[in-house]
Amino acid sequence: METQPEMPLRGGCGCGAVRFEVTAPLESSKYCHCTRCQRRTGTAASVSARPQPGSFRIVSGEERHFPVNLPNTGQVANLEHGPVVECMGVVNAAGIAPRDRVEVTSILGECLRRTVYSQELTVEAALRGDRTLVLEAMLSDQMAGRLPYDAIVAITDELLEATAPWLPQFAG
Repeated sequence: METQPEMPLRGGCGCGAVRFEVTAPLESSKYCHCTRCQRRTGTAASVSARPQPGSFRIVSGEERHFPVNLPNTGQVANLEHGPVVECMGVVNAAGIAPRDRVEVTSILGECLRRTVYSQELTVEAALRGDRTLVLEAMLSDQMAGRLPYDAIVAITDELLEATAPWLPQFAG
């Protein structure tokens, strides 16, 4: 049986400069084990959570500037709004907001756009349970897409088989 923590949840940043509270159960939480998150945190995994809209507030502390992950609202000017991007953020009594605005030019901007496209295909494939969309997402991925077509098909089949307990919509 899952137990819910007593509300509000209270916490703060690692340096203690900012304290916050969350007044409703979290929408989601996750661990990331990528090497970037490992380097950033000095641990084996980084944890993040998404509070319900309006349930997060800063309760004390002075304004601070931190790397944060926020939906793009224009902080990356030439990337569509919505995808979550890592950016410098301002944390203060008003909440968390992006600090800087940048334009990613040349090939780097195209790499970002392609990454977003591949991730959006992946989400759409999961929502629909569509194996063809999974394959298209793999083909559009900047790393996997470099492999021969037959290898991508085999990897995709292996991936869906290995994750079947968590992704039953792809069974069969």
